[in-house]
Amino acid sequence: MDISEFAVATARGPLNCALAVPPAGELAADAALLLAFGGTRQAVLDGDSGFAPALHFVRAGHRALSFDLPNHGDFVDQYGQSIDGICAAFVAGDDPFARFVAHGKAAIDACVEKGLARPGRIFACGGSRGGYCALRLAAAEKRIGGVAGLALHNWATELAGRPVYLAIGNHDHRVGTHACVELARRLFEEEKPVEEGSSTVEVHVVQAAAHALPEEWEIEGSRFLLRRCDKEEKT
Repeated sequence: MDISEFAVATARGPLNCALAVPPAGELAADAALLLAFGGTRQAVLDGDSGFAPALHFVRAGHRALSFDLPNHGDFVDQYGQSIDGICAAFVAGDDPFARFVAHGKAAIDACVEKGLARPGRIFACGGSRGGYCALRLAAAEKRIGGVAGLALHNWATELAGRPVYLAIGNHDHRVGTHACVELARRLFEEEKPVEEGSSTVEVHVVQAAAHALPEEWEIEGSRFLLRRCDKEEKT
């Protein structure tokens, strides 16, 4: 795959985005766009050891885009870096997740303007903190047609009725297996299925070592989004 970068203007300065596309001649006729998150954009879209769902999406003929999470990469600031920096910013009242959502909206605007994506064929995915951010963005952005990630049950109402894939280890004490199950419960409770017994939500609690999710379940998340992508393409 080929990776390039471009900057998007935002109220808080430039947002550097990394875009991965299939090799020449392998781009799908109506390519979708996956917004993939997890730490830094370079780590997510690394061609050899990047985030499995993003690589799988590109191999299927679609595009994948990433930008740095709050307090990672370009956004390490006075609050620090990684989880500690996110926590310090939040406690200080400088909501890092609100900044992330604003960045996501700006990135989507730019991709639509550049002809890289269109509403309904934009998807979001992430693992761990990236999964939380992906779900937060999907809750705030209706142009996202489906999302795969981890838990945040306080935003279940905004996500209800949307395609959501959740996967978590059965003893994840960092994110909290119970929190992921609670989000799924809330989503099932809030959604109004078109047909009896149907649901747009898929949830897996799997055997895993603590916070580490087996790659097969990450790839299954990308397959979930690709199935949604194929369904949308036929409607």
